[in-house]
Amino acid sequence: LLVSNDLERVRQERTLRRAQCGPCVPLLATYGDATAFEMRTLGEGAAGDGGRPLLFDRVLCDVPCGGDGTLRKSPAKLSRWSVAAGLGAHALQLAI
Repeated sequence: LLVSNDLERVRQERTLRRAQCGPCVPLLATYGDATAFEMRTLGEGAAGDGGRPLLFDRVLCDVPCGGDGTLRKSPAKLSRWSVAAGLGAHALQLAI
């Protein structure tokens, strides 16, 4: 099972269109805040707890960037980049 989540519905719809173009493993597509993303199994849990958290073999996150990767492609932007700007998204990256 491939699970895809995006904060923006429009981008997730684009993902679905691309997945329909070729063979794909079973796909569950959701959109919402990744900092609150949680999937739980059904049953087997205590009454009312919603089941156990699902475990994943691999997780790939496309998190908001700090801009340092852009510098490889556009070295001229180095003069406008700062460590503070680069660390600005760090807490959100960790939360995701």
